[in-house]
Amino acid sequence: MSWIVYGIVGVFLWAIANVFDKIMRASFLKSTMPLVIGFTLVHFPLSLFLVIQNKAYLTPTNYLIPAFISGVAITCAIMAYIKALSREEASRVVTFFQLTPVFVLVLAAVFLKERLLVSEYLAFILLLSGGLLISIKKIKDQFHLSPAIWLMIVSCFCAAIAQTLLKFAHALNSFWNIFSLFYFGMGSGYFILFVLNSKARNNLFQTMKNKVFLFLLLSSGVLSFLGFMLHNKAILTGPVTIVSTFSSIQSFFVLVIATVLSIQFPKYIQEDKNPKVLGVKLIAILLMFMGLALLSFGSF
Repeated sequence: MSWIVYGIVGVFLWAIANVFDKIMRASFLKSTMPLVIGFTLVHFPLSLFLVIQNKAYLTPTNYLIPAFISGVAITCAIMAYIKALSREEASRVVTFFQLTPVFVLVLAAVFLKERLLVSEYLAFILLLSGGLLISIKKIKDQFHLSPAIWLMIVSCFCAAIAQTLLKFAHALNSFWNIFSLFYFGMGSGYFILFVLNSKARNNLFQTMKNKVFLFLLLSSGVLSFLGFMLHNKAILTGPVTIVSTFSSIQSFFVLVIATVLSIQFPKYIQEDKNPKVLGVKLIAILLMFMGLALLSFGSF
């Protein structure tokens, strides 16, 4: 069950990066694109190094292409996610990723012929339910889905395509080759955006003069890289449908980190600390942990 550990540690690192992203977008930038292309500074050179170091370009074409495309799809998913961060709280935006497992469930069943145990399907339902519950917000005494959900639907579908393609590519059982190609696809997507958006690039370079922003940008990039590496490890050895539900655990980590930071550094990040709102989030998180427990100890 090492894939569960890989998956949980990976989403914990992503959760920290998620909060850093929210701070950068809300406190330092007026638009989304400078932040998106800023990740190029970490992802593209590192991905190029991995491809050359591991000679991933020698990978058979039928595995090379899906691995590379999966990385490009992740770039598209992240663009939509960053835009959603400008419209909603970090803890809520991340929980919209609970839509990703639904898409993965369908894609994996149709294209990979992946089948789960009854206990795994129950765990899937609990994790998904918790994620959807925490994404509901109340305004003027009426509950409704946040407008950011439309951006996150696009993000989640792209992420689901990426994970399904990765599971197929990892059948080659050559982790570093496939991961390098995936990461190069993602880095290339960022690089293209970096080259084509001169206005956003200039905005980025001006903002990078702020040491706090530069620290957050580089830290988020490194944390994302490590998270993707562990996520790939989990996909290699575990069912991709279940691995995709670990974003539910990510929601818990983001909630805790964002709430603590909003108390310590209210200048940079704000989170809703209303007791009723936190109560709903905690109930949702309990459902997620029940699903994780069933996944870890149930087998029927």
